[in-house]
Amino acid sequence: MLGFGITMGLSLALFAIGGNWLDGRLGTSPLFVLLGVALAFGANLVSLMGKLKGRQQADAGPGPDETAPEAGSAKPPGGPDGRDDANR
Repeated sequence: MLGFGITMGLSLALFAIGGNWLDGRLGTSPLFVLLGVALAFGANLVSLMGKLKGRQQADAGPGPDETAPEAGSAKPPGGPDGRDDANR
């Protein structure tokens, strides 16, 4: 998560600097600084939510429809006579 904090700080700083530069060129003093910071904050929030959702799914394991087979309960391929169902 330290890498995410650095990424968040850098993106906020870069968007604020870019907004300040635009405001200086266009004479719209706080407008683009505020828009840049809001845009960077929103993008960082979306990124954080995606990372947390991915981590939550990885920690949860298989879902109710994806139950892991118990040890030793795997069925051998094919039916009772050893042939698989496609060749019957």
